Amino acid sequence: MLFDRRVVSALVCTTIVLAAAVPALAQPRAAEYRLVAYHLGSGPLDNAAATDAVVFSHVVEVPGAEWLRLTFNRAELGVDSHLRLTALEDGARQHLYPAHLEQWEDTSAYFNGAAVLVELVAGPGTSGNVVELGDVLAGTVPTVPETQCGPTDDRVPSDEPERARLLNIGCTAWMYNEESCFATAGHCVSSPGAVNIVEFNVPLSDPNGSINHPGPEDQYAVDKSEIPANNGGVGNDWGIFRVFPNTETGLMPFEAQGAHLELATENPPVDDEVNIVGYGVDQGTANQTQQISFGPITTSTTTVMQYRADTEGGNSGSGVVWETTGEAVAIHTHGGCTTGGGANQGTAISHPALQAAIENFCPTGGGGGVACEAVHVFKAVCKGSGANQYLLTGVLLEDTSYDGETVSFRVDGLDYDTTVVGRRAILEVPGATSGNHEVVLTDPFQCVPPKKAICP
Repeated sequence: MLFDRRVVSALVCTTIVLAAAVPALAQPRAAEYRLVAYHLGSGPLDNAAATDAVVFSHVVEVPGAEWLRLTFNRAELGVDSHLRLTALEDGARQHLYPAHLEQWEDTSAYFNGAAVLVELVAGPGTSGNVVELGDVLAGTVPTVPETQCGPTDDRVPSDEPERARLLNIGCTAWMYNEESCFATAGHCVSSPGAVNIVEFNVPLSDPNGSINHPGPEDQYAVDKSEIPANNGGVGNDWGIFRVFPNTETGLMPFEAQGAHLELATENPPVDDEVNIVGYGVDQGTANQTQQISFGPITTSTTTVMQYRADTEGGNSGSGVVWETTGEAVAIHTHGGCTTGGGANQGTAISHPALQAAIENFCPTGGGGGVACEAVHVFKAVCKGSGANQYLLTGVLLEDTSYDGETVSFRVDGLDYDTTVVGRRAILEVPGATSGNHEVVLTDPFQCVPPKKAICP
């Protein structure tokens, strides 16, 4: 998979959507960068040793860059071979194995500074390991326009663990259940090429407003295989999505952050207070870092919620939280405030289409299920021969406490459920043809990388 350069120009676009009565400004804020051609290949490299060995290393440097994100035109890695990337500015490190490169669409995490050390670590006894670097995204000093409700910007720093910055599009997203499912604005995810990385624990920006990034252990690649969403303007703008496990920790976001927002089951009344936490633009070190604002509700319907709480570009997708209950009652999507009146706007959680999407895609509650940390072993192999050839896949769990629960697999794009018996959930898929077959553990959702079974 190659990085799609056609997406680049779309990443810095702002969309104007017309509401029923007044103009409303959608509020993403793309990370600003320049694209630098950087093509260098290692050529095929072998490792005859009995241990891992660094067979290629190179420092990617773009003088003056605020941050870097690498793309790879080619990566052929043998068993246990991987790429090791290290930022020279702060030592942040990411390890990319073949499954990770697929999930990250042949790109890296964001690294602070102007230089990243790329190392190809070859597994023992492997041959033909290759890495070829592609274009580099080099962060630039941003321009920072501002608007807000009233004459002053009342946002203040916050530290809510379930809220995240969504890049490259420059939006806000938040977890709404223990399965690490996210909600955001529909216009933030309507162009999949602009939706790449979810970042938690975002550090302060530089004094010039240039954003900084957390280490790769706090960055998650967005799973683009299915993103239910609608970009229908004020009151009909919502999106939900999942991410892949972290490359460094193997954890899903809820496991790492330990928190999620509860979804409201009723609409709040007009004049009640809400808060909005997001990553809107600002001056200096506060730019696109997490901040919170408060304000009263001015409109509350089944589909539309309006409120006078400050937001900026980059706040799109923020959860609108009812102060009375602490529950999410809307997804912030559009501006609308002025110094003399108006209100910012979002899609109510009670929106019927949003409720249906949540229930079908990644429901809250759900009566338990197998937890990620319970998966001890995940295997997929080809068994039998000829007409009796079949795929055998399954998981071995840590203990028998999940006896009777359901585990789900996706085999060559088709979904299957099977029941846990004791510690094991086993699935046989008949009629396996010759060649490679991909098996994905989908429930619990992708706690481990996909497996490939090769049938003769």
